[in-house]
Amino acid sequence: MENRSSNLGISGIGGVGKTTIVERIHNRLLKNGNFDAVIFCTVSQNFSIHKLQSDIWKELKESDMEEERVMKRAAKLSTDLSKKKNFVLILDDVWEHFEVRDVGIPNRADGCKLVLTTRSSKVCAQMGCKEIEIRPLCEEEAWNLFVEHLGYNGVLEEIEKVAKAIVEKCAGLPLAIITIARSMRGEVRRFVWKDTLEKLNDPKRDHTEMGDRVLPVLRHSYTRLSDPQLQQCFLRCALYPEDASIRKMELIEFFIDEGLIDELHTREKQHNRGLTIISRLQDAFLLEDPNGWMEDSNGWIKMHDLLREMALHIMSTTSVIEVSKSSQKMPDEERWTSDLEKVSLMNRINEIPPDMSPNCPKLSTLLLKDSLLKHIPDSFFKQLQGLKVLNLSGSKITELPSSVSDLVNLRALVLCRCYQLCHIPYLGKLKSLRKLDASGCIKLEAVEGLQMLANLRYLDLFHTGVKKLREGTLRKLVKLQHLKIQGRVNAEEMTELKALELFQCHFDTVDELSLSVKILGEIDYNDFEIKVDQAKSLFYVKMAHYDPKNCIREHSSTVEVRYCSDPIVNAGRNDPNLSVGRQSSSILIPGDVQQLKGSNCGGMKNLMDLSPLLKLELLEIFEWENLQVLCGAADEQEVINGHSYSLSFPCLKKLNIQRCLKLKYLFGHGCEHSFPDLQAIVIQGCEEIEGITAAAAGSPVPAFPSLEEIDVKSCGNMKRVVESEWLLHFPNLKKVKVRGCKKMVEIIGRPPPCMPVDTALLDVSSFQNSSF
Repeated sequence: MENRSSNLGISGIGGVGKTTIVERIHNRLLKNGNFDAVIFCTVSQNFSIHKLQSDIWKELKESDMEEERVMKRAAKLSTDLSKKKNFVLILDDVWEHFEVRDVGIPNRADGCKLVLTTRSSKVCAQMGCKEIEIRPLCEEEAWNLFVEHLGYNGVLEEIEKVAKAIVEKCAGLPLAIITIARSMRGEVRRFVWKDTLEKLNDPKRDHTEMGDRVLPVLRHSYTRLSDPQLQQCFLRCALYPEDASIRKMELIEFFIDEGLIDELHTREKQHNRGLTIISRLQDAFLLEDPNGWMEDSNGWIKMHDLLREMALHIMSTTSVIEVSKSSQKMPDEERWTSDLEKVSLMNRINEIPPDMSPNCPKLSTLLLKDSLLKHIPDSFFKQLQGLKVLNLSGSKITELPSSVSDLVNLRALVLCRCYQLCHIPYLGKLKSLRKLDASGCIKLEAVEGLQMLANLRYLDLFHTGVKKLREGTLRKLVKLQHLKIQGRVNAEEMTELKALELFQCHFDTVDELSLSVKILGEIDYNDFEIKVDQAKSLFYVKMAHYDPKNCIREHSSTVEVRYCSDPIVNAGRNDPNLSVGRQSSSILIPGDVQQLKGSNCGGMKNLMDLSPLLKLELLEIFEWENLQVLCGAADEQEVINGHSYSLSFPCLKKLNIQRCLKLKYLFGHGCEHSFPDLQAIVIQGCEEIEGITAAAAGSPVPAFPSLEEIDVKSCGNMKRVVESEWLLHFPNLKKVKVRGCKKMVEIIGRPPPCMPVDTALLDVSSFQNSSF
């Protein structure tokens, strides 16, 4: 960008590529680094000075602006921007003129660059911008773009003429060209191409601000989805605000709430189907990533405003809908007609008139997400008996009106992040309710009537003030698939929850935690996370077939135990001593744990009660004050009549042991162990350890076929790390590192004649009197 004082206004019809151009300008300027700041903000149709000030400030400071008064915010923003020697401010999708000084944007000639995109030449003139009009592509450019996105090398000769006629209908708009190309990708049948052209030639075109020739092209991509489920999910996306970035997992939950994927009966299958639907919509270019440069955009999607307008138009032909565009006022009551079916007032409404009572028997969906509402009059829900989905998440309400108790057809009540919410009325009459999400309602202390909700599938009371559920509640909620609660759960009641797929809870005692692990262990979970800290009275369990927040990542199973005086025991061991009666003195963990991390676990002398852990990959043991060996006997005299002790961790890759002051050997007398995948052993600060294995006559030679590295530090009593006769059983050992071991005499004994000296690479420092 040349260093001249003129502001630029990039204008053109929707879909012509204005946003793409300024995104590339933004990225290039960031890369060049010639400006003190490069700021990109999307303005949209719902323009407000307050929001634009917040967006600019957040780009500058990466934090929220605390000042609420617009004039003071403008002064603060102007002061900060004036300190910049030069900066570029890019405002995308400007619909109306505003005074830059009202926002706090300095109007100076030296170093301040303003670039905006708009669909109006008038806005460019009013904003004092030099206008650059982006025109549609010429015929050749449009054809080349179409072929590029069609997905193969060229078009079949016999359909080229029809294909060019279809491209002509796109009016040179890149969005339309790319969308239609992707919808025809892989299609080789001539009659399908001809039929497509016939549909685009339909004289009954819709007249919207998109332009007379654009909408039928975009609509055809929707029609070619063919699958009604895909179509309905696409249309629901339009109920979100213009330019909104939407979390994929939130959108999938909305699909479920709306009953669009009801044919699948498990949450995991529904989430997999939802991800598939979103992927197919993205493949068809009907949904897109929020921003080309946005980090971690995999979990988000966005609908282009042209496609959103098209979707709203399609819905309006079959359903009566009301979607907020700009006003923060509740639509007048006369607009709440008896035929109204869906209302979306997200991010907008700040007040409902005191006596408002809309008569909308067909209204099934009401979305008031992230509104500024603090109070809803009791009269409001009196005549909304057909309501199935009510989303008030992120609003500022302090209580729900009692009339909510009579919404007998309600399927989903979404209240998450209502941080001021203190009271929910009795819910026992809502027999159709499948979902109650009150997560994050930190002031909410009770929910009455839960035990009556036999159809409930989803209950989230995490990060609320609800400390416990009424006794017997869980026994009645046998269809629960998703259960998260901050407070106490009666583990015995969980035996009835056969459909449970995600469980997250805190318990009061080790007994409850262990019992829940034993009960839930009968279900094959993909992921689990268990945390125990007796010093903080923390007993936390999370188990899941699916994770709404991390559906795309690899599965993992972890256990972390801290400051624990009870022994840790494998819940899968077929041992009569592990009955419910012993749970009061044991911490049970699942037998398929992948990572086990423990610190200050005084109840463990060895690990034999943990074996076998068939999927364990990482084992970390820090400051286990009574640990003597991992397996076997610390003294040879303790071995009775040739008794052997076994330890089986066949997938273990790394063993890390630190500051276990009574540890004498890793593998004691009479120990049989299996570690075929072990690659690294770290031993630090274990003053009493004498060796990896007890060296006694007849002791089995340890076999670690995958072991590559041994790291020993500050083990003052160790004289030898590796016996020479072991080397044949350590074929991949590359490095032995020793530090601060004052009594170390040998790292590796004299190699046998068949073993070359350079088989092991030794990295040795800070030891005395060593010999090889």
